[in-house]
Amino acid sequence: MSALAILALAAAAAEPAAGQVKLPLRDYLALVESVESAQRARGATESRTEPSVAELISQKTSVVFGEDNAEVTSVYETDFRGPSPRPLPLPLTGIAWRVALEPPGPAAVRKSERGLEIVSPDAGRYRVTVQSQAAFDPQATGAQHVTLAAMSAPVSQAEVSLPAAHSWSCQGCVVVEDVTHDGRRVVRLALPRGEAVGFEARKTVKVIETAVASADVVTIVSLGVDGPRRHDVVLYEVSRGELGTMTVTLPQGLDPLRAATDEGEAPPALDGRELRIERAKKLTSGGYLALTSPLPDGPSMALPPVLPGVRVRARYLVLSLAVASNVQPLPQAAWIPVDLSDVPASIPDALKESGLVAAWRLRGEEQALSLSVSRLPAPAQLETEILHRDSLTLLTVDGTLLHRDRFTLAQSGAALVLKLPPDGTVWSCEVNGVAVRPIEGEGRVRIPLGLASAAGTLAQVVVVVPKVLPPGKSQLALALPEVDAPVLQHEWRLMLPAGNRYRYAGGDLRPVPPAATPVSITEPRAGVTIGTEPGQAQSVARGPGGRAEVRGRVTDRSGGTLPGAIVTLRATSTGQELKVVADALGLFFFKQLPAGDYTLRGQLLGFNDVDYRIHLQPLDAPAYALTLDIGTVTETVTVSAEPLNGRDYQRLALLADKKEAEAKQQAAEEEQRRQLSEMQRGLASGVKPVPVTIPEQGKLLVLAGALPPSRVGLTLDVKARKR
Repeated sequence: MSALAILALAAAAAEPAAGQVKLPLRDYLALVESVESAQRARGATESRTEPSVAELISQKTSVVFGEDNAEVTSVYETDFRGPSPRPLPLPLTGIAWRVALEPPGPAAVRKSERGLEIVSPDAGRYRVTVQSQAAFDPQATGAQHVTLAAMSAPVSQAEVSLPAAHSWSCQGCVVVEDVTHDGRRVVRLALPRGEAVGFEARKTVKVIETAVASADVVTIVSLGVDGPRRHDVVLYEVSRGELGTMTVTLPQGLDPLRAATDEGEAPPALDGRELRIERAKKLTSGGYLALTSPLPDGPSMALPPVLPGVRVRARYLVLSLAVASNVQPLPQAAWIPVDLSDVPASIPDALKESGLVAAWRLRGEEQALSLSVSRLPAPAQLETEILHRDSLTLLTVDGTLLHRDRFTLAQSGAALVLKLPPDGTVWSCEVNGVAVRPIEGEGRVRIPLGLASAAGTLAQVVVVVPKVLPPGKSQLALALPEVDAPVLQHEWRLMLPAGNRYRYAGGDLRPVPPAATPVSITEPRAGVTIGTEPGQAQSVARGPGGRAEVRGRVTDRSGGTLPGAIVTLRATSTGQELKVVADALGLFFFKQLPAGDYTLRGQLLGFNDVDYRIHLQPLDAPAYALTLDIGTVTETVTVSAEPLNGRDYQRLALLADKKEAEAKQQAAEEEQRRQLSEMQRGLASGVKPVPVTIPEQGKLLVLAGALPPSRVGLTLDVKARKR
C-alpha cells in the first residue's frame, strides 16, 4: 500500500463517531477531577444540614372556677429548628376566644380538629398565650366538672383556683400545693403526661352540729406563805364543729376568785353551780379555761373535781410548794405519780412559773379526792444574825493595824463571838454606845449583848495588831477578826499611808469605787433644763422618735459617782429597751423618746439593781439620780422616781471635777483622825491605849460583798517608797 493510502486511513480513524466527543487526555482527567470535587462538596453540605424539628418546650394551664363556667389561660413555649415539616399541635382546654403570639413573625396559630396548632416556615422560638372558656359538664350532678387538656410538654404545670368552701377531686393527679387565701383555694397539680383528666369541684354543705370536744383537767395546788390556792385548768380540744360556750359545773364550796381563757380575763356567769363563759371567737381547735379559787388550810384539803361540759380524757394533780411540807394525794391508790413533763404542755405560762414540784394522774373515775398536808417544823433561828458589817482598817506609819468593826444586828443572842487575828488585842468594845468588857477564852472573844434592844443593836469593837508591815517590797496579808454569826452585807475600808505603792492581789471581798462627799438633794421638780449632755457616745441613746428626754447620773448611797454602770430605759407599753453605759462622770442621756410610762434601771457589779418608774409627757426633759446600794441578798429595789432640778444635777456633776480628787484626799486625812479619835472611846477595862503615828497623807481602798465567809482577808502587793 502506498504512503498516500496509509495517511487517508489514519485521517478516517481520527474522526469521532456520531454522539461522541474526543478530548485530549489531559482535558479528560481535569474534567473527571472537577466532577468528583463537586460530588464531595455536595455530600459535606448534605451531612451538615439538620432535619427540621418542631417542639413544645413548656405548657402551663391556669383554671379559675366561676359560677357558670371556668376561665382558662394556657401558655405554650415552642421551638422550631428549621422549616416546620408539619404543624405543631397545642392541647387546649375549653374554647379559645383570644390568642396572642410572641414575637410576631412568619409563624401562625390556627384551629385544628384537636384544638390549636402552630406552623412556622423558619426557625425560631415562640410564646403562645391562649384564653378560653370551659363549660361545666351538665352530666356531673351537683358538681362543677372540667376536662383538662393533656400535658405533652416536658415542663408542665396546672393550677386551679376555686372557692375556699369547695371540695375537689382529680383522678390520676398528684397534688403539689393546696392553700387557701382571701376566700379562694388554689391547687397546684402534676398531671399525667399525654392524657386528658377530669377535675371536679363540689360545694361543701355545712352541717350545723354540736361540737365534738374533749378536755384534760389539771388541778394545781399552790402552798405558799400567804396560804393555799387552787387553780383548775380545763384544756379543751375540739375535733369537730365549733365551741362557742365553755361550761363547767363547780362542786359545793368552790367559789372562784377569777376566771380566764386563752382569750384573756373572762367574767364568769354563774347559774347555780354551773359556770358559763361565752367566747368572743368560737373555738375550733385547742383552748383553755383557768379558775383560781381559795383553799381552806388544814392537814387535809378536800379537792372535789370540777366537771366540764365535755368528755374528760384525763385528770392531773400538780403541786407547787413555797413552804416546807409533806404532801400526799388521797386515796393513794387513785393517783399515779408522773413526771412534770408528762403534764399537758398547754398550761398557761402564768401558772407554770409558780414553781411546780410534783404531779400525779388520776386512775379511774372521779371520787372523793383530797390532799394530806403535813407542815415541816420551821428551822431553828440563829441566835445572832448580822445585817451589816462595817469594817475600817487603819495602817499606821510604823506598820501597826487598827481594825474597827461595827455590827448592825438583825437579831441578838447572848453574845457576839469573834476570833482575833494572830497577835491581835481588843482595844475598845461597846454595845449601843455603852462600853462593855469582852470575855476572852478558848481563843475566842465574846462581846456581851445584854444591852441589845428591840429597836436594834449596834456593836463596835476595835482590835490592834502591831507591826504587820514588813520593810521593802513584799506582800501584805490582812485578816479581819472572824465572826461566828452570818453576815448579810459587808463593807471594808482600808486607810493606807501615802508614799508606798499598793496593788490589790486578791481577797474575799471585791473592790468598789470609794464614796465621795455626800451631796444634799433639794425637792425635785420636773420639766426643767439640765446642763449639757454627756460627751461620750456610749452614754447617749436615741429612742424610736419623740421629743421627750431623760438624763441623769448614777451614784452610790453617799453620792459617789459610778462610771461604767449600765442604765436601761424600758417602755412599759411596748417592752422596747434602750441601754447606755454611764460615762466617766457617771452621766447618762436618752433622747427622742415618745410620751408614756417607762422603767429606768441602774445596774453595776457589786451593787443592787434599782428600778425607777417614771412617766414622760411629750416635751419632758427630767434628770434623775440613780442611787445604788452595796450588793446584798436583795437583787432589785423598785422606787418612785423624782427628777432632780438643774441646780442639783449640776452640783452632782461637779463631784467628778479635778477638784474632787483634792477634796477626797483632804477628806481621807480628816477621816483618819476622826476614826482614831472614835476608836479611843470605850476602851476595854485594863487595856492601855497603843501609841500610834497617824500618817499625814493616806490612800483609801474600799471593798464590799454579800454573804462573805466567816474569815475575811485580802492580799496587797506593797512597794516601799524610796528614801
